[in-house]
Order: sequence, then C-alpha cells, then structure tokens
Amino acid sequence: MSDRSAVVWTRASGTPRRLGLLVKAGERVRFTYDPEVGDLPGITVVHDTTKTRNRTIEYVSTEANPLPPMFQSLVPPRHEQNLQRRILMHLIGRSGGRVDAGADLDWQMLVMAGRNGIGHLDVFASDEAALAYYDRPTQSFTLDEIADGPLWHLVSDATSPTADAVSIEEVVETIRSHPTVGGMMPKLLVNLRRSDGTTVDALVKIGTPDFPHVLALENLAYEIHDRIGVHRPFKRYQRTEDGVEVLATERFDRSEGRPLPLESVFTALYAASAGKIQSRWSEEGLRPSLETVATALTTPMTGMSSFPGRDCRELFRRTVMGLLTGNGDNHLENHSILGERRKAGLSPLYDPAPMRGYHRHQMVSSVSFGGVAFRQGAVPADLGEAVLRFGEACGLQGRVVRQEMARCLEATADFADLAKDVAPGPVGAALAGRLEGVRYRVERASLANVPRPAVSGAIPDGLREEPVDEMEVEGVTVETADHRRVTPSWG
Repeated sequence: MSDRSAVVWTRASGTPRRLGLLVKAGERVRFTYDPEVGDLPGITVVHDTTKTRNRTIEYVSTEANPLPPMFQSLVPPRHEQNLQRRILMHLIGRSGGRVDAGADLDWQMLVMAGRNGIGHLDVFASDEAALAYYDRPTQSFTLDEIADGPLWHLVSDATSPTADAVSIEEVVETIRSHPTVGGMMPKLLVNLRRSDGTTVDALVKIGTPDFPHVLALENLAYEIHDRIGVHRPFKRYQRTEDGVEVLATERFDRSEGRPLPLESVFTALYAASAGKIQSRWSEEGLRPSLETVATALTTPMTGMSSFPGRDCRELFRRTVMGLLTGNGDNHLENHSILGERRKAGLSPLYDPAPMRGYHRHQMVSSVSFGGVAFRQGAVPADLGEAVLRFGEACGLQGRVVRQEMARCLEATADFADLAKDVAPGPVGAALAGRLEGVRYRVERASLANVPRPAVSGAIPDGLREEPVDEMEVEGVTVETADHRRVTPSWG
C-alpha cells in the first residue's frame, strides 16, 4: 500500500498556520514539524517546538491505538451506535470510499473530519482544503433546537441499532461532519446560540434510553464538586416535557473562539513514554496507575504541569470525589492537560457522571491507585488505605491527605439522597446502595490514626533520574529547566 499523507494546521496563535506533515506508511505513522513552528504549541505538550523544528516523530500503529492518540482523539470511537462514526461512514460510502473491514476507516475519518475537535489540532487532506475550511462560516444551534426540536429526533433515529440509511442521511444533511468526542453517548461540539444572539463554543450531550437520568446525575455531580472548589466549566442542563435530557458545557479549550491546546493525560503519557503506555485503563491490573499520572505531573521533561504541587493535590481530590459520587469511569482520557508547554496544567473537571448507577459500569475505579487492582463489581477491603497511599504518592503529608478526605466526605454527605431525587427509580437507588461500602472505607481511613504507609513499590512505573544536561524524548532532544535528564521507565 502506498504512503498516504495529510497536513496538520492550528489556529492556536489566532490565525491559521501549518504545523507539519502527517504520513501513514503501513503500520507506521510519522509526523514532521515544519521549520517555522517554534512559537506554536506542538502536537503534544511533551514536544518543545523550539527543539522539534524539522524533526520527524514516528509512531507504530497498534490494535489499541491505530493512530497516535492526539490524532485518534479526532476520530469517532468504534462504537456501533456512535453518531459521528455513522455519519462519517455514510459520507465515505457516498463518496465512493471503502467502508468494509479491510478499509483504513480511522485514517479516512481523520482526513475527512479531524478538525475543530477537542484541542487545537486540525487535519486536512491538503493545504488548499485547510484554507477553504477556515474561510467557511460556522453553523450554530440553540439548546432548544437540540433538545426540543427535530434535531434530537434525528439524532435519536440515527443512533438507533436499527437506523436506516434515510435516518442517517437526514442527520447528515442537518449537522454534517461535526467534530467528534469520544464516549458512548451522543455528543456534539457545536456553536451554541444564546438568547441574546451571542454564541459560545459548547459540548452538548444528548441523553439516551440506555442510560436514563445520566445527565441529571452528571449535572448533580458537577454541583457537588463545586462545594470543594473543583474548577469546572459553565454548564446548562435541560429536560424537556418529553423527557429528553441535554447537558451543555462551555468548552474550556476555546477562548473567544481561539483554540487552546488540550490533550488527555493518556496522550501525554503515550508521547512521554514513546508509545510504551498503550492503555487508557488498568484492565483490572496495576498499570497504568494514577501514580503514573502524579509522577508525570511532577517531572519537568513531560511539560504537563507548570504547577505540579497544585495539580497533584487536585488530582487527589478529584479521585476521592469520584469514589464518593460513583464515577468509576475515571480513565486516563477523563483527565486532561490544558495549555501549551511551560504554561500547562490540569484542565477543569469534565465527565464526572456517576456511572456506577448502571449495571454495565461496576468498576470502583477504572485506573489503579495505591497498589490496588480494581475488579468489576468489587469494593477492595483496603480501599481507604489505598487512598492514603495515593495521597502520599501525590506528595501530600498524611495530615493534608486526611483533611482532603474529610472535606470530600462532608461535601458528599447528602449525595446519595440527592441522587435518588434526580434519578428516581432503580438507577438512583442502585447508585446510593453501591456507594455505602466505598464511603465506609474512605471514612474509616480518614479517621484512623495509622502509621504512614510504606511507599516502596507504590509507584511501580516511576521515573529514574540521571544528572546530565539534556534528554531524549522520542528521539527529540529537549532541555529541562534544571538541566537534568529524566529517563522514563513507564513500563
């Protein structure tokens, strides 16, 4: 098969500029930075573009990551009912492209619609296509048009397992190839029109019968996180008389329409480990772990955080709040890094949905921490002690760890009752019941006067340091702020 190429552009500087050339050759994907990109953010925060100009970075396609994750995130996930994937397959087939099992669908979808997604990267078939795209006006919707108008019915029909070509064609003509977001629920990245005529870039989730009340629960979870000052986006929840749920959140990767660099923690870890970290979940094992994330945040080489102490403490708080609100879906794509290198840090909270109310989502945590491998449907007996160990791995003193645990416990004291109010019936009741064991273990650990746990082996995938002047990351030479080489041993 011959090599295929695309170009990568960005509007992060305020005007469209080309970052470089993306080439797929068999199982290899190569990205070459253009010469004049030193003042632009890279394809990942790990890359220092003052050092990567004219450099080529190579990745290997795998089953888990057919494309490097900074580009895979611009492609709809491989869920049969994913709205954007159905739309793009329809458009590819309509234009004469292959949509069978042997076709490289992810690459085709990336080139066709990999733009204006989460973050600042835009992918096009050619420079001419890029310039034409940036000259095009932006379509906008109101929340009522999405929730209470024909658009929701089109989306509902098109995501049905029995959707026919006519249903998909109708939604294609309405919203075309809007940018995509990962996940099982229908999500649209749209320009939302306010009642005063102004617009805001928003992510809009549309409820489905598979997960009744999930957006009401997610809206509640945002409000509970507010109680301890967790930074979150502006939001608006709406439920129509017909029972249609819509949750719109303002995009924090946009500032007055200008895209800001935003990538998942998984993308940053993948890049920093030269592709050794391949999974977003721990798969009921110990790796990757949240300790991996904490270590990366405090390692200058990664460029992931300009405020590592603050971000590690925030990561700990969000983890405890996730446990106490039933958000077991806290995988490595549900934490992100916002901002360009040297100005980056943990993004505001997103996707805090209490998924443990649904029988298909019974992981207390989808990523290991504290040396605990989480199993489907089981609450580890030493969960509280694992929280203490994780707090220490985040660099927090034992006293501070317990203070944060106490704050989270207080903030969520009435969460179970509120959850049953906004999700009446089996979902709210199941969620409340499944939180009892978690809350008991966290509360017991927060009050116990136990010795500080040993951390030997608590971070199985840490970093080893060597006192040299520069380091190699994916073959790219990058100088650290304190002139050390920090060699990743992510495992």
